[in-house]
Amino acid sequence: MINDYEETEELEPISDPNSYKPTGQQKNNNKIILLVVILIAAAAVVLGYFGIRHIQYRKKIEQAAAYQDAGKTDQAKQAYKEAAALQKRNAYPYTQLGEIYLDQGAYNQAIKYLKLANDREESSEAYTALGDAYTGKGDTQKAAAAYEKADKQTDTETNQDQKEKAGNSSANVEFSFNDGCISGSSVAKSGKWLFYSAYQGTYRTSGGKPEKIQDDSGYFLNAYKGWLYYECDYNDGGFCIERTRTDGSKTQTIYEDKNDSVGVYWMKVYNGKIYCLEADSDLGDNLKGGWLISMSLDGGHEKTVIDSDVYYNSVSIDQGRIYYIDTSSRQYVSTNLNGEDSENVLDFSDSAYDESSSMPRVVYTDQNHVFYWMDKSLHVLDLKTDKTIDIKQPENTVGYEQINHDENGKYYYLLSNDERGKTATYSEWRMDTDGSNYKKLYTFRSTKVPYQYAYGNKICVNYYLDGRERVDVIDANKGSSQNYIDLPLDD
Repeated sequence: MINDYEETEELEPISDPNSYKPTGQQKNNNKIILLVVILIAAAAVVLGYFGIRHIQYRKKIEQAAAYQDAGKTDQAKQAYKEAAALQKRNAYPYTQLGEIYLDQGAYNQAIKYLKLANDREESSEAYTALGDAYTGKGDTQKAAAAYEKADKQTDTETNQDQKEKAGNSSANVEFSFNDGCISGSSVAKSGKWLFYSAYQGTYRTSGGKPEKIQDDSGYFLNAYKGWLYYECDYNDGGFCIERTRTDGSKTQTIYEDKNDSVGVYWMKVYNGKIYCLEADSDLGDNLKGGWLISMSLDGGHEKTVIDSDVYYNSVSIDQGRIYYIDTSSRQYVSTNLNGEDSENVLDFSDSAYDESSSMPRVVYTDQNHVFYWMDKSLHVLDLKTDKTIDIKQPENTVGYEQINHDENGKYYYLLSNDERGKTATYSEWRMDTDGSNYKKLYTFRSTKVPYQYAYGNKICVNYYLDGRERVDVIDANKGSSQNYIDLPLDD
């Protein structure tokens, strides 16, 4: 009992509870408790309110993007405006609205929203589009000022290592951590849709029957913000760059060169710009280089980024840097997106060239890793650690064709040539990124050289058999495959 330890004061019982009067200290404590309860409740209400608004904002953005993919621009604009009302400090919906109005030729509205976007957060994409809008109005002075800001902002974004906004480049095996197909020339991925440029035109499919969305077939297919960008060759010489809505509802020729002595050998959409490698149509000397240009998404604001000596089979863009082989110095070079701040990455000695043609081996950069062929072997250089590993050829194969990353950088996917012949045998392999633990995923036969593309944990294999062109999609985790494209091959 308490009395065993200390003296206590005996309290008088309270017969009437209503007659109880708290002390001043008790009153203060009660007030503090009540205030804390009110503050907690208010915080919960505020957090819940903003949490709900954030969810609503994300749904509106997704809805707007879906409308864009479907070519429903009026609905997309309304959804972006509703998203902007939910998060007034976010620049993204204003940029999207500006670009939609720009596509429609409503330059005043485009300028209005692009300025609002840059007021909230400056971006090279918004400044480039703003320059395009001023160009459309014929105000060259304001356009030049906007383009200059776009170039400066590009450097700032690169230095800040912002998340890259890239299309599905089809000329190199890059951006394989992104949700996009990344090699070859005829496949791109956006959302649920896989796009394929066949001999008879361009198709899209989500796994069911392919839907033809464009009669033209193109090269270097890029999917970017509701549009497909690609290059087409003219029958009488020259080329053009077109873009078409991902549902085929609208097609525009945004750039063309009718000089029959010039062709396009690489193209990529990156950070709101199109980068394009041009060279003489008849390369003749395998070491003869081309020139790299950039332009806005509507084909305007053309700019020469690198004026010569760019080897066509070596161009990549990674982490805000351009990589290519300089045909004069035989150096693998890196520059910023304006073609400045040049650095030598690799010295390609004579052993790096094919003895029969004096041609540099294919080389590209992806997520700070340089992949290159030398001495009949594939090597990977980690630019951060400066360490190189060798990728050995799988047993019972006669060569390897292409290599990709998986989405997490844990695996490489390798396409091997197992048996040569008029109808050759090929296999798809998965291995750890240290070059070990080969696992065969898929084997197929093709009458022409196939291509592989990676997006997420899936690999697209584009091949030709029995007079048909096909694309199978392999799930690397499940080890299963599904045919997406099966069309007659029109030679």
